[in-house]
Amino acid sequence: MKDGFKTKLNPIFYPESVAIIGASTNFAKWGSFIMSHMIVGGYLGKIFPINPKNEMIYGRKAYK
Repeated sequence: MKDGFKTKLNPIFYPESVAIIGASTNFAKWGSFIMSHMIVGGYLGKIFPINPKNEMIYGRKAYK
């Protein structure tokens, strides 16, 4: 495999930011599970929670 090909895949495997559609503060929902684990797991990129009902989720501004 050529190094150029690996470099082109970096944005997929090492994203600088992610949007979590369905992010939630309700621990019974997948959006809460995914978001909380990304934060606790040490993801260093920007996290954009997407939820039409909440203004803030885990201290981050939520987007509609």
